[in-house]
Amino acid sequence: MPKLDRTFRTDAVVLRRQDFGEADRLLMILTPDHGKFRAVAKGARKPIARKTGHVELFALVDMLIARGRELHIVTQAETKEPFLPLREDLVRATYANHLVELLDRFTVEQDASHAEFDLLVNALGWLCTDVDPRLAARYYEMRLLGLAGFAPSLHQCAIGQEKLEPQDQFFSRWMAA
Repeated sequence: MPKLDRTFRTDAVVLRRQDFGEADRLLMILTPDHGKFRAVAKGARKPIARKTGHVELFALVDMLIARGRELHIVTQAETKEPFLPLREDLVRATYANHLVELLDRFTVEQDASHAEFDLLVNALGWLCTDVDPRLAARYYEMRLLGLAGFAPSLHQCAIGQEKLEPQDQFFSRWMAA
């Protein structure tokens, strides 16, 4: 088994954060190569700390992370894309939180996925533009369902594989035998 490097540099999106100890922050971050995991940003709550502004929610950050036994440690952080409109508009921030919660529920820790990372970064970018946030959220939801293996069948019957005609369609709780 190859030995893992003690530190690694990666892009990350901050999914969640909470106060940890007296001056630290516990972060849940998503990376393309290492998946979702928890890390501690030491001293990030101090006003003069270098990491304070770089570990904000929904920000795309370039991080240097040291592996720990239970929790990794963020040793350096530099914001690449802050997604500022998400902090200025409550509706867009709510949609961003919705996207992150869905991703959190559909992924497990340490399970790397470039597609899920790219989808989240793109969706956060769409929320920062003039695109209707409802449309961006619905697109994200459908793509995430597909990546998780739960994509709905919209053009053919899931049971009989017949093509669906443009008419009123109904869901049945009874399965055909």
